[in-house]
Parts: sequence; structure tokens; C-alpha cells
Amino acid sequence: MASGRLGIAVIGTGAIARRFAADMRYSRNARIVAVGARDAEKARVFARAVGQTVFHGSIEAVMTLPSVDAVYVATSNVVHAAHARCAIASGKAALVEKPFAITADEAEDVCSFARSKGVFVMEAMWARFTPGIRRLKAICESGELGVIRRVHAEIGYPSSGTSISDTKGGALLDLGVYPISLAQHLLGPPTRVQASGRRNNAGVVMRAELLIEHGDAFASLSSAWDAEATNRLSIVGDNGVVEAQSPLFSPPLLSLRRTRRPGSVTERVSYPAGIEAGARISRLRAIKDGLRPLRARRVLTLFEGSGLQYQVDHMTECLRAGRQESPIIPLADSCRTLRIIDEAMTQIS
Repeated sequence: MASGRLGIAVIGTGAIARRFAADMRYSRNARIVAVGARDAEKARVFARAVGQTVFHGSIEAVMTLPSVDAVYVATSNVVHAAHARCAIASGKAALVEKPFAITADEAEDVCSFARSKGVFVMEAMWARFTPGIRRLKAICESGELGVIRRVHAEIGYPSSGTSISDTKGGALLDLGVYPISLAQHLLGPPTRVQASGRRNNAGVVMRAELLIEHGDAFASLSSAWDAEATNRLSIVGDNGVVEAQSPLFSPPLLSLRRTRRPGSVTERVSYPAGIEAGARISRLRAIKDGLRPLRARRVLTLFEGSGLQYQVDHMTECLRAGRQESPIIPLADSCRTLRIIDEAMTQIS
């Protein structure tokens, strides 16, 4: 960080790497200084699109550049762990695109290697750093919702799975990591996992439905490639409900409303005029309940770009503070997310 800004090498030239590069224009603390890829021409074209002074070369070459302080691993899922180890071995901090690895054992191996080398490593679970999710977390911790009872989240984008799946994990590994990670972020470590879903003829998970216990709270999580979902998240407490609008990983709007506490006194109504009076009162109650969402407090949580830059600024702060991992997405959380997926995979036939 000789120039005062973190120098980042982007490894990979796919869609997520391009989004990352576009969002880096909004970063306060970092800049892209190099692009590495197996295909030299793709690396050259990508680097020129970022800037005329950006170095381009092989993955191994960019790892050794003195101007590179950290490596953003945006290659295929199956080689995330290998490229993270390569960065760590070169003494470079590693920001590893989700999923952090393919299995929990593979993830724990990377974590152990990073600790042995004293090098910072972090999963690029960028959702935890977007303004909407940070505000959501703050609302939960404020006690405004009361005791958190349930989290509901679903994410789904149609895909055949043939072009983007390099493992049998499919939608669960590609999309499911978001709600699973966010549920941990909001509820803490899981205590029990139940899963069901559907695979295609090649054995790739196209849909996964998870019910996860987090102590006394439950998370109901859905991920799918077979249909587009609402892509929303809601948190239910015994004193209120907050809903994050689509997309759940960077919600632009939160809706917060108070609810009745369990056991609170409700009015008792007798119907002296008979059934018709009771029916009218029931209709009025239904109208009142229907209008309740309109009384929700709306919280705008706007963000710049698509939101990938916030994780980079956090990583920079961690490095300046001498941390070896993030307090917001600790390595234990990344490993637990994959442990949940490992368990779910065994339950989905």
C-alpha cells in the first residue's frame, strides 16, 4: 500500500470479475493494478478495459508483483481454494469469491494454511457489507424486533446449470451460499440442518429447500435454478417484522412494522345483532389486517454500483489494523456455510 491505496490483482476474467472491476471505481481505499488469467489474450483485454497502466499476465506472474497487496480470486469454483493457497504462499492477502471452496474440509485447509503463514484471507461474501444488510443487522441487534424467531430467504435465477455448474452442488453451492451465510450472520451458528430438493439428470442440484435451526430460531432458506424467485429476505421477531426487498444480497429498501407480542390482550367482541354483525366485524378486521403492511416504516438503503466495493474497503481496513481475518465474515462462518451445504447435499436425492 505504498501509494496509500490497496493494490489488487484480479484473478479471472468472467462475469463476476467484470462486475468487481466496474464497482472498484467506487472504492475509497483500493485500486486494481493487475489482471491474471490462464488465457493471456483475455487478461490483456480485461486489463486494458480497466486502465492503460494495469499489468496483465499469467496467474502466477501477477502474484509476484510488488505493487500487488491483495488478490481477488474470481476463477471457477473448483479452483478457488487452489488459487487462494497460491496467493497466500506468495504472501498476498486473498479475497476469495464465494463459494470459498467446494467442501468444508477444503475451506478449513485454506484457513489453516493462511494462519500458518500469517496472511489475511476472507470470503468475498459481499452481501454482508452492503448498506441494506448492514442496516438489517443493526435493526436486529437494536432489539426493535424483540427476540428473533425466524428468517425467511429465497433466491432463484433460471439456469440450465450446464454452462455454469462445475460441481454437483449446482444452485445450492452457487446461490444457496447467500441465504445460508446471511442466516448465520443474523442468527449465529446452526444447530441442525434439514434439506430437500431436486437434481437434474446429471445429478446437479437445481433446487434446494433448507430448514436450519439456530438455537431457538429457525431459518427457512430456498435456492433455485429452475425458476425465478422473489429474491427477498424477511426477519420475524416477537415484536416486529423487517423485510428486505429484492435483491436480498443488496436490498435498496427495508420495510419495518411492529407486530403484536404473543399473549398480548386482544379485544373481546360479542355479537348481539347476530351473525350478520359478526360478519361485518370480521370483514373490518380483515381490512385492518390488509392495511397493516401499508403502515410499515420504509428505510431506504441505497448503494453505489452493484455493491461489491464495500467488502474491499472493509478488507483494507482489516489489513491496516493488522488483522488476519474479518470480524464481519470470520473464516469460521465460511467453513460452517460449506459444512451446511455438505450436509444438505447428502440429504438431497
